[in-house]
Amino acid sequence: MDQKTGWRLAAVYAAAFVGLITWYLPRELDHLRETIAGDTAATIQPLDRRLSAIEGELRVLAASKNPAGSLKEIAALSQKEFSLSLPAL
Repeated sequence: MDQKTGWRLAAVYAAAFVGLITWYLPRELDHLRETIAGDTAATIQPLDRRLSAIEGELRVLAASKNPAGSLKEIAALSQKEFSLSLPAL
């Protein structure tokens, strides 16, 4: 193998490396950021809904004349809601 062939081979490897750094990696990182943002939103949405329900239940308890009776009602409703929201195994 002569010296020109070695330099050509080095140039091909250098071009492949530059292409990897400037084109492929940024594209993959952008895709990864979009995926993470979508997964985070999908995870937080049910938690946000449940937190809103809990806040409503606390308001009912705070305004109630009979907290024990209200607590039993809320527990029954929460149990029903929780059992409906679980995925089937």
